Order: sequence, then C-alpha cells, then structure tokens
Amino acid sequence: MTTRPPVAPFAQKTSFEFPHDLDAEQALLGAILVDNNLLAEVQLVVSPRDMYRAAHGLILEQMLVLQRAGTPIDYVTLKDALVRVNRLDAIGGPAFLASLGDGIPRQLNVSEYARIVRDAADPRAVASNGHGRAGRSVTESRKLWRSSDPLCHTYRRPLTRLHG
Repeated sequence: MTTRPPVAPFAQKTSFEFPHDLDAEQALLGAILVDNNLLAEVQLVVSPRDMYRAAHGLILEQMLVLQRAGTPIDYVTLKDALVRVNRLDAIGGPAFLASLGDGIPRQLNVSEYARIVRDAADPRAVASNGHGRAGRSVTESRKLWRSSDPLCHTYRRPLTRLHG
C-alpha cells in the first residue's frame, strides 16, 4: 500500500481546490535527480513553498541543502538527507521518493515545468495571504469585542440584539 504524501496545509482547510500541477512538480524534481545542474535554473523560478504538495516542497528543500553542501543529488543522498532531518516518512517514504523518476519525459523541459509550478503557486500565495489576513481580522475583532473599553460596550449591546 502506498502512503499518500500530505498536501500544503492551506489546501486541507477548504473544499476549494487551489491551482496546482502535480505532474509538473514531480517532473521538475525528477529532472533534478537526473541532472543536478538543473537545480540552479529551477531555484531562480521556484522555491520549496511554491510546491502544492508539501512533500514536494520538503524534497526540493533538501535538494537545495545538498546543493549548498556540494553533495551530488540522487536517490541515495536525498533519502539520507530526509532521514537526517526526520522527514522521510513525512514525504511518503522511500517508495514515494523513488517514484519521482517515474514518467519523466525524454526531453527535460525544466524551465517550462518551473514556469507551470510558479504560475500555479502565485494565485495560491494570494489566496493564502488573504486567508491569513481574514483570520487576523477575526482575531482582532474578537479581542475588541471582549474589550473592557466603554466605547466597545456602547456598540456591543445593540449588535448583540441584532446577531443573537
């Protein structure tokens, strides 16, 4: 049985499906495993938080760590890096990591994959930012509602009657 990797936290909070392309994400990561030099091009366009599937973001993050350390990126070194930070299970285990190489096109169009991932990430970032602001507004409204400020009490009583 294959463990399904987690998706980004904001995608779990709603039934609305945010824009994404998991095939492009997987092709991007698989292409980097085939040719480590592609990571330099990818990181100019995509960051780990641009990935829709949280597992893909964790994998890209560890690829960047390996690159900074001057370590070649392949299945073994990437698996070891994920084990060292205790994230291998979080991405879906060794089987999911090995599946990144499945279905990689013969011609690696990494710049196009990166563009697809980035184009999908932009609207998610806007939506996520808006969701966070709305949450902060609700929190601030609750603080104000519970305030002992006399002015707040003046408006609270009529609003309580209107909203039960």
